[in-house]
Amino acid sequence: MGNSTICMTIYIFKGNPIDAWYKRHVLMYFTSPENKNFHETVHAQRDDEQQPWKVDRIHKKVIWPDSATYINHVNAGAVKVRKGHELDPVNVMAATPLTGRDADWNCQHFLLEGLQALVSHGYQT
Repeated sequence: MGNSTICMTIYIFKGNPIDAWYKRHVLMYFTSPENKNFHETVHAQRDDEQQPWKVDRIHKKVIWPDSATYINHVNAGAVKVRKGHELDPVNVMAATPLTGRDADWNCQHFLLEGLQALVSHGYQT
């Protein structure tokens, strides 16, 4: 059946209300060179510091550098999956737990823990 390559890109955005490194927003954007229609975004967000964190998933192409708060992006590598299982690494990252977190936990921790989950599931080393 073959394999698909899933490319991962981390996008970084200015913090709100202040732009400090620990307040910057990050997200993971998944694409596939074999399937030009495969675009998945996963990130943790909340409306304000009093609200609970939630996972936001976007299932379409987004040109993140066009965002007014975009700062930069970095290639986070690529993983191979069996064709038909392209969403598996996306689902692993999206399953990162959000509850019971310290007050300073944020979307940057979510992304790090999601990457660690990809390692523990055998997608990356």
